[in-house]
Amino acid sequence: MLIPYNTDAPIYHFPTATLGLIASNIVCFIATSAGSTHLDWFVLVFGNGMHPVQWVSSLFYHMGFVHLVGNMLFLWVFGLVVEGKVGWPRFLAIYFGMGVGQNALAQALFEFVPTAAVGSAGASGIIFGLMALAMVWAPRNDIQCYLVAFLRIFDFGVAISTMCVLYIMLEIAVVAINRFSVSAELLHLVGAAMGFATGYHLLSRGLVDCENWDLFSLWAGKNKSTVGLEEQRYVEPAVAIKQLSESGSFNFTPKARKDASRIDDLITDKKYGSALRELRQLRHLVPEHELEEGFLGDLIRGLYRQKKWEDVTPLIEEFIQRFPENASSMHLRLAAILLEVQERPKAALRAAAHIDETKLRPKQVKEFSKIKRAAKKLIDSGHLELDR
Repeated sequence: MLIPYNTDAPIYHFPTATLGLIASNIVCFIATSAGSTHLDWFVLVFGNGMHPVQWVSSLFYHMGFVHLVGNMLFLWVFGLVVEGKVGWPRFLAIYFGMGVGQNALAQALFEFVPTAAVGSAGASGIIFGLMALAMVWAPRNDIQCYLVAFLRIFDFGVAISTMCVLYIMLEIAVVAINRFSVSAELLHLVGAAMGFATGYHLLSRGLVDCENWDLFSLWAGKNKSTVGLEEQRYVEPAVAIKQLSESGSFNFTPKARKDASRIDDLITDKKYGSALRELRQLRHLVPEHELEEGFLGDLIRGLYRQKKWEDVTPLIEEFIQRFPENASSMHLRLAAILLEVQERPKAALRAAAHIDETKLRPKQVKEFSKIKRAAKKLIDSGHLELDR
């Protein structure tokens, strides 16, 4: 079971409408006998004329607890992304515009096209629309999920674009297997198409600002902020703050200061995953924000113990760049990741070459020797190392 629960996409507006819609759906579910009775006046009925009231009412009717919970979880995370960019008035216009549009189109179509489907209900079509919208506006941001499988709970992040493409491909596969007959999956794809078109329209009209992180800007190569670490020149924080203040581009607002303090508190409380997500979000708004040495080190050690290699590696590189005199233990961690996770023994030895053994604890000295022996052994065995 997949449970999405958060995102690292920048949120500029509190999710008032998203929370309101979730509450409304729950209230309607309880009021309609917990979805146990198919009320003709509540669901979207096919082949019985046009009923505008059903275009809205069916959006709040769910056919069972699992149906409701699944939709509300995805409404929460994608509502965060979309409402977070446009605010609650436009979000509600998007939500009901897509929902009513899908239902009106479906009911009109099935007045003329024979179908075995009696009708439809639920917010699934809108959810797919919001998913496609989020993919257009924030493709590289992550959705944080829990995966419950094999009696274990896994916590991981997946890019919005990846999640959207996977779900759409799954729906396409089901539609193809059903020979493109009318089904919930087909209506989901209609919702995704409407969401994609809506996202593009609002973006092209300048009604939403994605700061060149949207799908089309990334395709066009407009975002040039993803340069490698070796291309960046470190500037002392005090100097950087002075430069930014003088240039007028420094935007470390009171809210950003509060967010920065919260990140420090999360690290102190050992909530490293949450701290990392909020750090990424803050840096999207305030790229110049840097953690103090102690907090950055604690965050690295916490993520390293959790084996979140992809997340911790850039933080280790940042620590090495900013605090080279205290970075021997970080070089050691980097060497371990390069050797044991990425299987790059030559790169591991290059990282190890920067280590000052006198600054390592006895246990770390043993690990250092072990890494060097294992790397040389792997090189001598003829291991093929790919450059990255």
